[in-house]
Amino acid sequence: MLIPNCLFRSNGSAVLLSTARRVGAARAKYTLPLIVRTHLAADETAYACVYQTEDADGNLGVRLNKDLMTVGADALRANLARLGPAVLPWSELARYAAVTAARRAVKQGGPLGRTLKAALPARALEPYVPDFGRAFSGFCIHTGECTGLQYWHNHKQGWVT
Repeated sequence: MLIPNCLFRSNGSAVLLSTARRVGAARAKYTLPLIVRTHLAADETAYACVYQTEDADGNLGVRLNKDLMTVGADALRANLARLGPAVLPWSELARYAAVTAARRAVKQGGPLGRTLKAALPARALEPYVPDFGRAFSGFCIHTGECTGLQYWHNHKQGWVT
């Protein structure tokens, strides 16, 4: 199971080199103030997308399932949802909270919800996806396979709802 661990253990070496006391965290060039990891192995699809098995000849290898990109996108979506409150500017957090509160009020159907539904355009009540571009200058994504980048590019809308 070494290869799956290498594929999915993000920031492991950076944590070791930047925050380990015996290595010397004071001398470290980079520090990681926050680490977010999502464990999706409880989902059968996620668990089976990378699996160590033997082939017909008895050679031990790693089997990559076609659901690997979908599981990776789900993991990234969950990580960004957990990372968002820690890195987004207050303006994005306030806008997300306002849209979420308005949507909840409209969904409950009380007098405030009916007023908001009548006063706001339908576009204002759509799920708000925070602009992570205001928090990050870029994303560092493993480019081992062009298909992964194409999948990410086509499905990046609506990652944080």
